[in-house]
Amino acid sequence: MYMTDKKLLPVHIIDWYDGVVLATVDASWMDGTCIAALIYWDQPGRLRVYALLPTSVAEADQLASNTREWVDLKQDIARMFENATDSIEIVCVDERTGLVVNETRVESTLVAPLVPSDAGETLSGERRAWLDVF
Repeated sequence: MYMTDKKLLPVHIIDWYDGVVLATVDASWMDGTCIAALIYWDQPGRLRVYALLPTSVAEADQLASNTREWVDLKQDIARMFENATDSIEIVCVDERTGLVVNETRVESTLVAPLVPSDAGETLSGERRAWLDVF
């Protein structure tokens, strides 16, 4: 069942593998810009689970225009998630429609160690439990 018309609209794609892995996005139901970090990818089921961290437009633009090394950019994003004091919005997106099919909030301490991940890491069977948080 879909949650109305909720979508993630990419502003700056930072990492892509058959879909967004890491990007700044506008979430159609939230005010402002967020960093969307893929934490689990159910490839056969065509579902992606993202952690959404609100950020300023200026910060998002800085991340997107960054000319530093990839490892430095990943460290900056990891630090942003580690420093989050509020709970983190988690959404499950159906790749076929682009619509959010589930959403919830979890403590930032559960998400921070996983962000950012490369696409291969998000396929891990250990991460399948992220589908159970909804």
